[in-house]
Amino acid sequence: MVATYGLKPDELMDFVWGDNSTIYVKDKKRPVPPLHPQWVLLFQLKEKQPRTMRRCWKSLHSALCQAMAYQHVSLNMTDLFLAHRLRKGHYRNFKRKQASTPVFAGVS
Repeated sequence: MVATYGLKPDELMDFVWGDNSTIYVKDKKRPVPPLHPQWVLLFQLKEKQPRTMRRCWKSLHSALCQAMAYQHVSLNMTDLFLAHRLRKGHYRNFKRKQASTPVFAGVS
């Protein structure tokens, strides 16, 4: 949301959706258009989302328990921790390679 509209998080506290994915902020006179209009649709920013994560934990927990009861989802903690460790190691190495690669600018 911050990267889409280019505002600080403090400025986004009380905003209202306008037309064409613009937002109205109480300290601004005009609506603020998105810097990246496609992100509003891509990340579904306009759909209702809870203000805090605590509001959605109960429904998320009940949906997960129900899915596990009907065996639609199997959760194995050992595999989950292994996958996390593998991804963490892979992305750490990937970021180091990107940081150490020199950037050359071509001048013609």
